Amino acid sequence: MGDITFSLTQLLWILTFIAAVGLAITYLKKGLSPFTNLKQKVMKHAEYLDNDNRRIDDLEKATREAFEDNKILCKSMLCLMEHAITNNSIDKLKDMKKELQEHLINR
Repeated sequence: MGDITFSLTQLLWILTFIAAVGLAITYLKKGLSPFTNLKQKVMKHAEYLDNDNRRIDDLEKATREAFEDNKILCKSMLCLMEHAITNNSIDKLKDMKKELQEHLINR
């Protein structure tokens, strides 16, 4: 009968140990979950930041191209105005036409 009691006591200790380990794992998971959630949020925000940086780069490139286009158009308008005033700047108009064509081709 002593062997049975000893075996039951050992069995109770083993089951208690298993339950304690299970509880410890559960509490560790609950304790670490804010860190894992925070890590996931940081990764998501890093992805958003990368997407925003790409969009900003695209917008800056488009702005630079639009600025160059406007610069060429303003030069062309000045040549046309000078020609309208003086009726004597055909060579400048031809040069500006070539420059405008090159700009449009190289775009």
